[in-house]
Amino acid sequence: MRVAIVHALFEVVGGDARLALDMYRALRELGHEVDLYTAHVNEGAWRALTGDLKEAPRPITIKEPLASRLAGRALALRSILATSGLVRGLKGSNLGYDVVLDTYSNVPMRWVSAAYVHFPTALLLDFHRAHRRLSLHERLYYGLVDREARRLASRRTAVMTNSAWTAEHVKRAYGSQRVYVVHPPVNVEELSTLGGDRGRIVLTVSGIYPEKNVLAIADVAKLVPEAEFYLVGATGPASGPVVRELKRRSEGLSNFHLETNVSRRRIIELMSQASIYLHPPFAEHFG
Repeated sequence: MRVAIVHALFEVVGGDARLALDMYRALRELGHEVDLYTAHVNEGAWRALTGDLKEAPRPITIKEPLASRLAGRALALRSILATSGLVRGLKGSNLGYDVVLDTYSNVPMRWVSAAYVHFPTALLLDFHRAHRRLSLHERLYYGLVDREARRLASRRTAVMTNSAWTAEHVKRAYGSQRVYVVHPPVNVEELSTLGGDRGRIVLTVSGIYPEKNVLAIADVAKLVPEAEFYLVGATGPASGPVVRELKRRSEGLSNFHLETNVSRRRIIELMSQASIYLHPPFAEHFG
């Protein structure tokens, strides 16, 4: 079977990008012919994502649509526009794919066979509004993203998602009729190397974004000076204010360590040393 995986933007290092690569590897191991498509690759993020992989596919890059390029750092909107441009092009091509999968936009578009939805883009406004006070600019932006996501979504497109919790949100957001819980893959081979003595290390692996509530880690570190707190994760366009606030709150702390865009090898190293995993978000569908 010929399969096209569309991951419109390899802009930051995160679980969605790793899922796309793991899906590519798994389908090829099952004997399928698989191509990976994107509209943009951030080379720094790509090196951090693939630096420890023995074999990493280089995605086929299709020119990003003008509308999505104009969206710039507004990644939620840009992801929708870029994905819709790519999958429409593939659908109308003569490349003869049996299956087209979207692993990035979080919108089950009508031009794909199935979409992997980590969290529905159409619910971002509700999600952010429930957790913090939004500015007028943010309300207008997320409102636009909401409307565009719902406009492009199809109730008939199959959806894969990471948990029963997210599946209910997908159904509420898009009215999807076919939603299947497919847990993200775990590389048990790399985890089999974990072991040895554990120190007083508290580890958090997370994107450095406002909705992840990572600012609380610096506050906890002040209260528990006998432990070493490590926050490692990817950064993106929305990370700047969070990083600056983390540095402000942790000023003078010797037991708080922030490491951004690190290799998978470094994450595994810290996992082998940590005694506690600290998960700061109020809710996380899978992690």
